[in-house]
Amino acid sequence: MLAILIGSACYAAAQWGVLIVLARMGDPRMVGQFSLLLAIAAPVFLLTGMQLRALHVTDARGRYGFTRLMTLRGIGNLVAIVVVAGIAAVWLDPVMLVPLVIIAFAKAIESFSDLVHGDLQKHGRFSHIMASQIAKSVTMIAAVAYVVSQGGGILEVVIAMTASWLLIALILELPRGWASMRSDERSSTAGGDNARSILAVAVPLGCVAMLGTLSSAVPRYAIHVFLDDHALGLFSALLYL
Repeated sequence: MLAILIGSACYAAAQWGVLIVLARMGDPRMVGQFSLLLAIAAPVFLLTGMQLRALHVTDARGRYGFTRLMTLRGIGNLVAIVVVAGIAAVWLDPVMLVPLVIIAFAKAIESFSDLVHGDLQKHGRFSHIMASQIAKSVTMIAAVAYVVSQGGGILEVVIAMTASWLLIALILELPRGWASMRSDERSSTAGGDNARSILAVAVPLGCVAMLGTLSSAVPRYAIHVFLDDHALGLFSALLYL
């Protein structure tokens, strides 16, 4: 469990570090744009993510197969990407449409990784989770810092972050997730809950998670609408102090 704590702390510090890089090497407006993109995408993905990792980790009787949960996670991610793209098309300036869609793909990658981490946690492979989170933290900060140092804008920043997450997912997480799915298929039986019964438990969990993050997201929406991204950047920086 200490390994999970260390990995989670590194990942949280890296997310804070990205804001520091944007503030020091970029400008408050870029911080505000980045914060707004995450504030839009995060609640949607928490809702469609439905806390499936927690459901899998606490599934002592094996009612929810890992393959079935990964399928639901994939469907949820597709729905979330469409919803986020719709929000971008209706609410944001056209220049922010592509960055938000890319952030949505980044959150989809993170969502798959989260469920793989849940499977590793369930089988006691805590060091694998720590290694993945540390690698993702280092590559994310390095990629963002390099792009900003070269004069890149918010589009280049989110592309760099997404690419770093995808790289770690392909190297460290996808092979383990695929192996778990193969093992789950070989050992599966006719029993187990179907998708409808899983959704009956998981959707309320997703709603609670979404409502929890809206408490910090709504002020960002208001600042973006009534002030500007520069003010939002200052607010976001102060919020992380």
